[in-house]
Amino acid sequence: LNKVSGIHHTIQGDAFVELQRLIDEKKNFDIVIIDPPSFAKKKDEIEMAKKQYIRLAKLGAQLIKEDGLLILASCSSRVDADTFIKCCEKGLEEIGRSYFLAEQTRHDIDHPISFPEAAYLKTLYYQF
Repeated sequence: LNKVSGIHHTIQGDAFVELQRLIDEKKNFDIVIIDPPSFAKKKDEIEMAKKQYIRLAKLGAQLIKEDGLLILASCSSRVDADTFIKCCEKGLEEIGRSYFLAEQTRHDIDHPISFPEAAYLKTLYYQF
């Protein structure tokens, strides 16, 4: 719909396996989007979800070209936006590359939020 003329590649599989494979193959990209399913549907899954977000950020950061963009998303209602940011940035800091948070998005106005867990959509755009 946006009439984009660039080339994109969609990879389907276990994100941890596929990201590591791309790293091992020394691949780099201008943009990497990581949008996993909810990692924390129950309270007892929160700590594991946080570890997985850290891990995905570390893997994704290793695939970004200079001046590239890493987009990390979460739909886990039990992991709030501040916690998600902290997890992602912990993973990015462990890689040791220079980056900044270029954009952060959440629900649009057509998705009313009447309780904290309803604010489950969050997306971070990191420029390297």
